[in-house]
Amino acid sequence: MIRAEFFPTPSVIEWARIESGLRADLLAKKLAVKPERVEAWERGDQVPTVRQVEKLADVLHRPISLFFMPEPPRIAPISADYRRLPHVVPGEESPELRLAVRQMLLRRETVLNLRDELGLSAPAFRLSARTSEPPQKVGAALRAALGMSSDAQPKFADAWSAWRGWRSAIEDLGILVFQFPKVALDEVRGLTLPKPPLPVVAINSKETVPQARVFTLLHETVHIMLFAGRAEAVAAEDRHSASEWKEVERFAEIAASHAFVPEPLLQIEFRGAAQSVGCSW
Repeated sequence: MIRAEFFPTPSVIEWARIESGLRADLLAKKLAVKPERVEAWERGDQVPTVRQVEKLADVLHRPISLFFMPEPPRIAPISADYRRLPHVVPGEESPELRLAVRQMLLRRETVLNLRDELGLSAPAFRLSARTSEPPQKVGAALRAALGMSSDAQPKFADAWSAWRGWRSAIEDLGILVFQFPKVALDEVRGLTLPKPPLPVVAINSKETVPQARVFTLLHETVHIMLFAGRAEAVAAEDRHSASEWKEVERFAEIAASHAFVPEPLLQIEFRGAAQSVGCSW
């Protein structure tokens, strides 16, 4: 009997590590081996055991069959899927953020496949915006599309029910809303996968303030509107200068603020606060 032997491909091991955003020494630490061992695997000087390949697949969140492919798969960088982020350099995302984006892309694909199997077309997101428009007007248009009248917002029982209400309203527009764990808040509070159909808004689950979550939700939705209006591109293709990008971010912040709390409602709150302390306006 002839027994076929299969060995993991060195270049695939290296590709999977790099795509996961891990240095060789960090991967070695997670695998409880010396960095020299990982480097030897990637050069082809040594061959990992079956158990070590299983641990590689587990740590790098890849199917074990991947490591036996004859060559690395050719895929677009993840920066081709998410919008440009203020503190993230494409290609230098943290391992946690890279994994979060990959998982969200997979979940979105699963939703699209399920809808296709059920004969359901993906709902179209129909809002768009350009930075040449007043951001206050864009915020008002978003709020109107969400069906949030001036008297609807105070009817939420508490801050967390308000978060659920805003999230549901955003999803009704044809957007998937996800939460992602294990990513540091100072790296990213929210992100957008803006490509249709079913663009994604994702919120960092480490954000424990529901009002902040709602604002981030609206902020990222404005970015989807700008993407639809061709005023933005995915991170890998964005060509705004640093100063131009700050203006785009500022635009989204203002628009989100007016969607969250329109000026008439803010004035009512101010008057109520002033009356409670005996002031007049």
